[in-house]
Order: sequence, then structure tokens, then C-alpha cells
Amino acid sequence: MPRRPIHIAIHDDFPVVIAGLEQMLLPHAREVLVVQQSIGAPADQPVDLVLLDTFGQPFDFVDRVQAILTDRNVRRIAVYTWVFEPHLIEVARGVGVSGYLSKTTPADQLVADLVRIAGGEGVIHDPPVGSRRRHDDRTDWPGRELGLTERQAEVLVLAARGLTTAQIALRLRISVNTVKSHLRLAYEATGVRSRAEAANFVRAHLLDSDLPTIRSPWLGWVGDAGEQTTAS
Repeated sequence: MPRRPIHIAIHDDFPVVIAGLEQMLLPHAREVLVVQQSIGAPADQPVDLVLLDTFGQPFDFVDRVQAILTDRNVRRIAVYTWVFEPHLIEVARGVGVSGYLSKTTPADQLVADLVRIAGGEGVIHDPPVGSRRRHDDRTDWPGRELGLTERQAEVLVLAARGLTTAQIALRLRISVNTVKSHLRLAYEATGVRSRAEAANFVRAHLLDSDLPTIRSPWLGWVGDAGEQTTAS
């Protein structure tokens, strides 16, 4: 008897990110079947695996992982990310993450690894080397249709969530000047002129749910939570 495909749910705050991942996995439906797309909602049916995309929350997914794993419909969880800080990987594994997967992974390899994780293996990818280039252009991110790169969109979302330029630089492991450059280009593309306008724009155009200010217990080791959020 042929083995059924594993059933997965994709979790992210942004519908366009979820849709892009689903599109990338669609040709592999005999192996991996997406049965739910979720913005923070519990699984509405049993799933072998939740794939959690960390767009806009590269260091702030731990609480969400713990909440997802309390759901009896969820067997395992894998994180899909660009960020490969050793300490963060240890924290993720400590709270029950079974897979820590790079966004540079080709679709066929990602599918094979999802099947392995659903089968009970732990899969931790090596950190990406070189540029943040995806192997599959069918994936998507908020603001792509406006000309935003994925990094510009992520910086804009983090700024809208209340992080200072310095905090964003620490979280994404890029320089302050690079953050400023990304923000300037994102502002030009979206027509906003301030952090307040950026937050309103993200709420209105990029996010289907409310936009929380980041208040993560992990903020202390990636940035100073006491900084004023009005910094440029």
C-alpha cells in the first residue's frame, strides 16, 4: 500500500508568506500535503508537522513554538529561517523543535527533510553560506509586489513592531547603516515617512491580524530592550 503524504500546517503572521510556501510545496503533494495555513490559530485537524516560518520574528518564535506544541493535534514542529545563531538553535531544540531548516534549501531537499522530521528524526541544517538567495522563486513575502526585497520587508516589519535601528541590526546580524539603508528604500517604496506611518502601513497592507510590539523574554541577549523606540 502506498504511504500517505505527511500532513503539515504552515504557520506565519503573513498570508502571502504562507501562500508562497504552499506554492513551493504543491508539486510535492504526494509526499507533503499542506492541510492548514494558520496565522496563530490552533490546528483544526491532526497534523504530522507544523512548519513555522520566522519572517518578521527571527528571534521571537520561542513562545509561539511552546504554544503550538501544547496543541494535541500537533506531533512535531520545524522552524524555517535564515537565522542560525548557535544559542538560538539550542534554545529551539530545548523547547521541543524537531527541525531547524534553512530558507536556502532547495524544495526537493526541504520536502525530504520534512518527511524525515515527521518520521521522528531531528534535522538541523548547517548555517547558510554566502548570500541569502532562495533556491525557489515561488516563495513570497509581504511587499514583494511593491518592489521590496525580503530583507527590506523584514526590516520594515521589525521597525513597525517597535524595534530601534540598533535592535534590528542586532537581531538580523547586519550593520546599523545597512538597516538604515533598508529602511530608507522601504520607506521610498511604500511612501511612508516615519516609524508610526510604517506601523500603520504594515497593519493596513501587509498583516491580516493586529501588530504586536515585541516583548520577548529572549530580547535581552539580542538587543537592549530599554532603548527608546523612536530612534532612527
